[in-house]
Amino acid sequence: MPTLSVAEGQRRFFLNEMRVRTLAQAYVLEADELVKAAGPVMARFWPPLDGHVLPGDPYSLYEAGLYNDEPALIGTNSDEGALFMPHTGVELYNLGVEKQFGLFGPKLLAAYSADTDCASLHAAREIVGDSIFRWPTWAWARLQSKTGKSPVYSYLFSRKTRNVSIPGPVGALHASEIPFVFGNPQPDWTDADHALSDLMCTYWVNFATTGHLSGKGLPEWDKSDVRGSRLMKLDIRSSRMIDEPCMDRLQLFDQYFAWRRREFMSPKSSAHISHDPDDDECSGV
Repeated sequence: MPTLSVAEGQRRFFLNEMRVRTLAQAYVLEADELVKAAGPVMARFWPPLDGHVLPGDPYSLYEAGLYNDEPALIGTNSDEGALFMPHTGVELYNLGVEKQFGLFGPKLLAAYSADTDCASLHAAREIVGDSIFRWPTWAWARLQSKTGKSPVYSYLFSRKTRNVSIPGPVGALHASEIPFVFGNPQPDWTDADHALSDLMCTYWVNFATTGHLSGKGLPEWDKSDVRGSRLMKLDIRSSRMIDEPCMDRLQLFDQYFAWRRREFMSPKSSAHISHDPDDDECSGV
């Protein structure tokens, strides 16, 4: 997350793009002018570590137990990255990973290996999903389980998303669990989809009313532990507790982000962890 000084620099750059010097001058601009100047780069408006709303790095705050210790229900979908990575090729994939992840590039390319355009697209989607969604969720569950008293419940939503224009086979895309959580049936739902939605609605209502997920006739949902090794797999075939299927990849990203945090003060390197790319649960499809 950007520091306050970085965010202030981004603010000045943004104002310059709109040819104004102060926020007061920006306030009178038309909305379409602001949207055009902002462009598609959301990162320039990422919440900064301002010392007030966000007093420090969230990971460090959780390590120190400085957060609202409340029950948490968190999870990800099996193919989070597909929605954000529509295409790539082997050469572009290799260059992109090396540029994005620096000294960790070779480690990630070894763990997420790809020698064809089709394989590189799949690998790129997995890296996006793991780095932006799965690792932060996994880290949250582990840290709160270690430093807090309230339970954390983790899930992996695996119902494959259908009728999409995204190339290649896909699993459960980003946000595809939302209709199931809120009981919002879609035209192509089967009886199994309705049953999964009923199950998830019951879990979520139990959690909202009691802070726990137990209930008569429901598959037992264990709370997370300090390793983040257990989570509920939600799917039409069966919903059950499983071992975290991508632990090696998450541990690799744990090393990467630890390196990035250290690099903020002093650059260092981390060790390599291998990955079995044939694991079905990790594949997202």
